[in-house]
Amino acid sequence: MKKLFLPINLLILYLFLLAFTAAFLWSGNALSEWLLHGRNLLLLFTGGLLVRFTLSRLWKKQAPFLVFRIEHRIITTLILFLLFDITTPWYIFFLLGILTELGQCVWRAPGSPLFNPGALGALTVTMLGFYPSWWGANFPPRFSLPGGAGEVSIALILTLTLGLLVASRYRKLPLILSAIASFAVIYPLLLGQSPLYIVLEGTFLFFLIVMCTEPKTSPAIPKEQRFYGALIGAMLALGLFFHFFEAYLIALLVGNIYTKRQLWLDLFR
Repeated sequence: MKKLFLPINLLILYLFLLAFTAAFLWSGNALSEWLLHGRNLLLLFTGGLLVRFTLSRLWKKQAPFLVFRIEHRIITTLILFLLFDITTPWYIFFLLGILTELGQCVWRAPGSPLFNPGALGALTVTMLGFYPSWWGANFPPRFSLPGGAGEVSIALILTLTLGLLVASRYRKLPLILSAIASFAVIYPLLLGQSPLYIVLEGTFLFFLIVMCTEPKTSPAIPKEQRFYGALIGAMLALGLFFHFFEAYLIALLVGNIYTKRQLWLDLFR
């Protein structure tokens, strides 16, 4: 019973509930669309397994990063599923599974990936012209805020309950608070608008709470977390100001470069 409340299992539960709710509100009773959702999950999962199986056969000695953990594959699959909706061609989901696993296995620092694997895989397919809609992080119904300040997605309720609980169990709250504060200061300075709509819309907090807190590619020390979070919040505001083609993913990958900065400095010396 105690295993159920481990952070990794709570994260799987949260992502599963978010994915199921998003799919239900998108498709209702349309069986054909439910089959598409299931197909996409299967393609994401098997694409990653294919890479892991192939690399494990090519390596003469079993590398530590090739040790299979089903929890990690489920989490990656669900995150990518929530980023790309069923209007995306089927082969992109298979490619996403492959690219994400390759990024995790090939682009590595000692003991961890260099970049958040899901963000790296998703950003790579944008170069083919297929962009994440973040459909599973921000879906209707939405509720209007007082004074016309914006709307709150029902997805935010799950993110602020289970998602935030997971982040606190991983001890990543300094990162999240720092990113929100940084974004809340820089965004209005650059765009002259309130950041409240974006912060409460769903995508922003899913991005921070789920993707930016990934344990292997984000700092563990609170001081480092605060700088990492502030950098991501600032980069996201800049990305939206300059109309980056995928501001969220670029901000996260820049944060990953900061986390592994000593490795990059050693590489270019």
